Amino acid sequence: MKIWKPLTKFKKPRGEHAWHADFALEEGEELSLAIADEIHHLESCPDGLEYKIHLMICVEPFKKEGNNGK
Repeated sequence: MKIWKPLTKFKKPRGEHAWHADFALEEGEELSLAIADEIHHLESCPDGLEYKIHLMICVEPFKKEGNNGK
């Protein structure tokens, strides 16, 4: 894996924040995402190719429904 920009957190204008990174998968490498106890397979890079990836994860807080918004 080649990394151009490591995973970095930044603040967005409306109070939310995001994470972003720039990297490449090389042949035979896989990209997976783990959320809680689940792993989601996203991409596999085939032989002879390189996948350049810009990853951004935005996080927006909001009030939980139920319990009168508490």
